[in-house]
Amino acid sequence: MPELSVASGGTLINAEGASSEKGTLGVKSHWCDYSGKRNGVTEGLAIFQNPNNRWYPAPWFTRDYGFFSPTPMHWLDGDILKLAKGEKLALRYRVVVHSGDAKAAGIGDLFRQYASEQAPKH
Repeated sequence: MPELSVASGGTLINAEGASSEKGTLGVKSHWCDYSGKRNGVTEGLAIFQNPNNRWYPAPWFTRDYGFFSPTPMHWLDGDILKLAKGEKLALRYRVVVHSGDAKAAGIGDLFRQYASEQAPKH
């Protein structure tokens, strides 16, 4: 949604409070959130990384024009991913669509709840 983009006056923020492409590109973070006004209403979209993902928390690929994605394989050591024959790689995420900005929506608390739900059961 271009209306939420930094370029359109929106806010991109990560779990550590860094903002915009300059503060979030290539930075490891548990989550990122875009929020802004669309049709006069403040709303947003957050992506949570699953704590069980390989490379957690992975760095983010972000752009002020509205794109954001956790991108663990963009920054691989030596640009190579080796998997044994038959080995599977699963990456999981949660997407949260919300009203208000990240603070008003309680994104930090929602992430902590999500992360605690993902803890291995013994």
